[in-house]
Amino acid sequence: MQVTTNHPLLVKIEQLREQMSEAALENGFSSEKTVKLSQELDELLILIQSHDV
Repeated sequence: MQVTTNHPLLVKIEQLREQMSEAALENGFSSEKTVKLSQELDELLILIQSHDV
């Protein structure tokens, strides 16, 4: 799978990164919201890495 910079997965990854950063600043790094967003981000990163991006 060829992934471009505007690929939907990369867009979603960037959105989650921003949401996670905001959640960490507002609620702390170990808050439930921050951890949940981090886990979602991890799943997408693993998915995209498995496609040799």
